[in-house]
Amino acid sequence: MTTGAVVLYDPAALSQAESLADRLSKSALIPEALRGKPGDVLVTFLTGMELGLSPMQALRGLHVVKGRAVMSAQLMVALVKRSEACVFFRCVESTDERAAYSTQRKGDPEPTTLTFTLAQAKQAGLVQAGGNWAKYPAAMLRARASSALARDVYPDLLLGCYEEDEGQEIAGPRELEPLPRTVAPVTPIRAAKGEVVDTTATPTVEPKSLPQGGQAKSPALVEPEDAPVLAAIEEAQDLRGLYGSRFKEAKATYFAAANDEQKKAINAAWQARHGQLLAKLHANAQMAVSLADLLPLEEEAKLIVRPEVAEGARQAIEKRRQFLAGK
Repeated sequence: MTTGAVVLYDPAALSQAESLADRLSKSALIPEALRGKPGDVLVTFLTGMELGLSPMQALRGLHVVKGRAVMSAQLMVALVKRSEACVFFRCVESTDERAAYSTQRKGDPEPTTLTFTLAQAKQAGLVQAGGNWAKYPAAMLRARASSALARDVYPDLLLGCYEEDEGQEIAGPRELEPLPRTVAPVTPIRAAKGEVVDTTATPTVEPKSLPQGGQAKSPALVEPEDAPVLAAIEEAQDLRGLYGSRFKEAKATYFAAANDEQKKAINAAWQARHGQLLAKLHANAQMAVSLADLLPLEEEAKLIVRPEVAEGARQAIEKRRQFLAGK
């Protein structure tokens, strides 16, 4: 089903958004912090509209905290990479001590590189015993470095948005419900030289200013030459994409050189994304406005392996079908 962005000053479109916000606020499939709050759902919709997100993308990926948009680092990078302004955006170093990302904006004379270290995180008071910074330092460092670089180089695209960990600092303890992370605590993967990181632009310019020390040389950094498997998981927009040939081929290539820990992490990331896309399927079934909208959802449901999960999806689609047929 195709959902266009809400037009803020179109009374009809705004009325539709209000109606949709009211309906979705009653759903158990949206974030808990938004349930029963149609006004907050509408604000999330409108904030997402400014960023070019559909309503469901906004619900999955955005929080509005004290008037500021907060999103996952992955969503920030995705917004940047889909823009024609981005020539490339890549990780050039990732260890448990530091992470560095490099990007080049179209029209800039050379790439911009940003590094964030564990020492900086400790100095800022981010590392707490038992917290994510202590458990998954490499993943947290990548999130902080990539989001800061995206915001610095592409402020016109992100419009002052903050990464979810930064949002916790803005909100204070327990005020912000954490977003579900699709990045598992996987052993860091360094971008291979010449890796294509955007489906619309092939990076041809290598970073000219790598952080001090160059690429990571940690003995724990064991990776195949090309491992786009996480990208295949994170960029899947429906279950067809998640079960598709892109993921299967990337997984086969990656697993040929991955260790057991990396394989488990990839499987965990796939399961997490599967849960998100399954929730999206149910939500789209509830919002279908014609029988034609249900056809692609039926195709998705056929791919689900677990019988009880597949049956739940089919029942949701059939319930909506009966409702639409009786209108």
